Amino acid sequence: MKEKRNTTQFLMPSQKNGKPASSYDIYPSLKLDDGKISSELKLLAEKVVDQKAIIIDGYVGVFFDVFKDQLVQALKELGKKVNWIMRQLLSLRVKLIS
Repeated sequence: MKEKRNTTQFLMPSQKNGKPASSYDIYPSLKLDDGKISSELKLLAEKVVDQKAIIIDGYVGVFFDVFKDQLVQALKELGKKVNWIMRQLLSLRVKLIS
């Protein structure tokens, strides 16, 4: 199995339990109403299934390949053919000289 992370840092929990032990909260968050967010990609697929195209913005710290594979599978189960185009934005570092 391919190693996903090369770190000893633990993963952020999908649900926060209780309050932090100190005044510093390593996982700051806001309370959302029920049904506003989900970790079920099947629900996302059901919401976007009738669209011609969707754009999904990913982040380096997320297992984006796993997300992609699961969303594609959920859309296929709903009878959709999926053409996924991956694009990476360039990060430019500019040094200004006075």
